[in-house]
Amino acid sequence: MKAQELFQGIPFRGKLPDVEITGITCDSRQVKKGNLFVCVDGTQLDGHVFALNAWWAGAVCVVAQRPTRAPKQVLVRNTRKVYATLCARFYGVGEENLTLIGVTGTNGKTTVTHLIQWMLQESGRPAQVIGTLNSHGSTTPDAKELHQTLSSLAEQGIQYVAMEASSHALDQSRLQGLFFGVCAFTNLTQDHLDYHQGMEAYFSAKKKLFSMGSCAIINLDNAYGRRLCRQVEIPVRTISLTDETADFFVRDLHWQEDGAHFLLCHGGSSLPVTLPMLGKFSVSNALVAVGCLDALGVPLEEMIGPLCRFPGVPGRMECLYRGDFTVLRDYAHTPDGIEKLLDAVRPAHPKRVVLLFGCGGNRDRRKRPVMARKAAQGADYLIFTSDNPRDECPQVILQEMLRGLQGGSTPYRVIVNRRKAIRWALDHSQAGDLLILAGKGHESVQVVGHRALPLDEKQLVEEWAAHQKTNEKKRDLL
Repeated sequence: MKAQELFQGIPFRGKLPDVEITGITCDSRQVKKGNLFVCVDGTQLDGHVFALNAWWAGAVCVVAQRPTRAPKQVLVRNTRKVYATLCARFYGVGEENLTLIGVTGTNGKTTVTHLIQWMLQESGRPAQVIGTLNSHGSTTPDAKELHQTLSSLAEQGIQYVAMEASSHALDQSRLQGLFFGVCAFTNLTQDHLDYHQGMEAYFSAKKKLFSMGSCAIINLDNAYGRRLCRQVEIPVRTISLTDETADFFVRDLHWQEDGAHFLLCHGGSSLPVTLPMLGKFSVSNALVAVGCLDALGVPLEEMIGPLCRFPGVPGRMECLYRGDFTVLRDYAHTPDGIEKLLDAVRPAHPKRVVLLFGCGGNRDRRKRPVMARKAAQGADYLIFTSDNPRDECPQVILQEMLRGLQGGSTPYRVIVNRRKAIRWALDHSQAGDLLILAGKGHESVQVVGHRALPLDEKQLVEEWAAHQKTNEKKRDLL
């Protein structure tokens, strides 16, 4: 594609070379001959510093916000937005190729997007997910990686893509140039305030998604959701567990061992559903997914069977072991996530609930004592341990968490090493216990400093269970 075509309608200063652009990147290490290099200000590095490196590597032009030492450059007001727009144009994936469903919110994005994919595929509509489970660090990929992925999916015949839209990606304009057939909002609770500097900024970032789509599905059971309904300028459909004025709501919600049983109500119809998941938040997630598919024209009757057969999501209320006691792992890593997780499991597990968890380093420190307090209110025994300490001292993180226990009486133990903590918890669990490994979910590494060390909780539990079985056989022989 010619440089002039790529920049059509984009204001810039300088002179574009009259050449064919072979690729676009914001990473000088990836520059190839004929590429366009875009200088993006990162959270840690400034791309303008590498402009000359990119030129030497073969870039035909540098796009920047301020003058660089590169011989050929054009200046734009916001390189982040321009970079995403250029990537969208270069890879050329439009509404005619793919229908995009964007899902944002603090919790539930992964489950909702996988529910959407599952129901679409089960009804014969090829679909894929872009998000936490198939990313390499970010919930929502870099603009180039994102558009490369979308282009590849379109070539494979995928018709629908359910995408997790993180607040970071929205704030950093990584989704610029995309148009969503449906935008969905799950909830908003305290998280990422190390980045957003307050809940208002966090909410404003989430709200940006709803200027990029044709209709919205919004959860009314969250105060920020109700506020969003009043502020968006596109058609809105609502979901609720309690408000029967919502477009999608439930009646007769009750719990059994196989999950949630309820009537799904919409447009005068009430259809029975058995959702094989625990927790009111799981039902809310299911309603958001149903609302999205309904907006895409999928008949409600076609969704019920797949909904009742949903196999779940790795690391989300996932059962790792069931014997004398039960072990679950879950991604809950916010105060609200911990509270809802414990509320979900309590009705099905009347005996002792043991929660093993920690808080990530280099993240919002204010939520640490709050998480501990929520945990103490809902669990019978707590095991405090590390969760991706990154550049912080694990002991300091744990001390900040323990402040949330002041005045409480919930028994607890501190084991800094997460691997040792899990083994201790498995060895000391009692008959009938529910042991929850919270915070890491599907993750298979522990980030310490700048190193990602192997730590697969599912594998740890499986190895422990295999060892127990071997010891039982030895005892039988004796």
